[in-house]
Amino acid sequence: MVRKYQHLARASKGYPFHSDTLFCSTITNSHAPLGINPRETYNQTQVSFKPGDVFLFYSDGVSDSRNKAGEFFGLKRLEDVLVENAAKPAQVILNQLVIGWKSFTGDAPPWDDLTIVVVVINSG
Repeated sequence: MVRKYQHLARASKGYPFHSDTLFCSTITNSHAPLGINPRETYNQTQVSFKPGDVFLFYSDGVSDSRNKAGEFFGLKRLEDVLVENAAKPAQVILNQLVIGWKSFTGDAPPWDDLTIVVVVINSG
């Protein structure tokens, strides 16, 4: 299977996840989130991918959400849902992430924006 490459510039607090059927990892770099340092330069990171790979982008409002006990939703829960559903269509992955988030937070109000973007690489 041929891997392709794309360049990514991250400007948010959270590190995107990249998953296939064998592994899940974060795409890291050393940049500050957008708006923290007005002199920050955002360089691109080269990311390889192939059909079937999944990318998960999210805002810190998702990972930093808390339940009524004050526990964070966290990155591990995001990763667990992604890994469990990585072979499914993007909409199913997104739905499972939202269900997991709602189940965890209950009726605790969100403290920040909630943004989740799931990208599944198709062949062709």
